[in-house]
Amino acid sequence: LLKVRQTKQAAPERNSFTCFPNQILGEYKDIGGEMFGRLQRIIADVKANPEDGAYTSFLFVRGVDRIGKKVGEEAVELVIAAKNAEKQGVINEAADLLYHVMVLLNAKDVKLSEVCAELCKRNR
Repeated sequence: LLKVRQTKQAAPERNSFTCFPNQILGEYKDIGGEMFGRLQRIIADVKANPEDGAYTSFLFVRGVDRIGKKVGEEAVELVIAAKNAEKQGVINEAADLLYHVMVLLNAKDVKLSEVCAELCKRNR
């Protein structure tokens, strides 16, 4: 378990400590599907218009092997968090896993709607 203290200033282009713009949440904070659609578009935009120093751009440069490794790491971290009592740890690790899965889907040109369609087929 690591405790991290941010040492750099907020990203100047967004004036924020987060890698995602504030509009990703806003009115969508309780509506997962719409938020995921918006996140999918943001990730696609970063892929098409890479930003120096941006983590998502870094992942795309490193390719599917690196992105896949991060998906695996985050999945393990989620399982470990789930064994602990704190709900926030599960939320944090699930968010990390979902983000990296979204990046991996984009790297493989898979749309979230295709994944959802597959899940609907399995609805039994």
